[in-house]
Amino acid sequence: MYFSITGKITHLFSNSIVVNVHDIAYEVFVANPKSFSLNETTTLYTYHVIKEDDEYLVGFKSLEDKRAFLKLLSVKGIGVKTALNILSAVNPNELFNAIASNNLLFLKKLPGVGSKAASQILLDLKGKVGVSQSNINQYEQVKNALKNLGFKVKEIDNVLSMINIPNASNEIILK
Repeated sequence: MYFSITGKITHLFSNSIVVNVHDIAYEVFVANPKSFSLNETTTLYTYHVIKEDDEYLVGFKSLEDKRAFLKLLSVKGIGVKTALNILSAVNPNELFNAIASNNLLFLKKLPGVGSKAASQILLDLKGKVGVSQSNINQYEQVKNALKNLGFKVKEIDNVLSMINIPNASNEIILK
């Protein structure tokens, strides 16, 4: 199986890129084609999809992205396209933190994920994704502080699901 490919990007499409590896061009489906540049040399960690009537490669810039993709594929009802759509909207840390903190509202806002799929993601992946305990504690600390200020849990979850500030302090998130 293909673990990775390294080559020059020759074409960018809406959901894929073409990577030329020693005069052989591979079309690789990726979450964010716009994050690549033409003529850039890149390494993609790949996943080879083989279906009854189709065969293609899916590529990732990092092993963490590929790990998140494989975790999503293990969820009942989540396929390749939905997993790619999810990863086009969030990075693996945001996804894993949402799962670890049971943030159903955050998951429901991801492309291609409804209530049923979000619940299934939590059910299948809760406890199976490695996240920093400090990130979970920070979410819970902010949530508890807002509860103490008199906000309702539903309101808190709704607002926290919209906040995406990497490495932010509790004070910044509270504001």
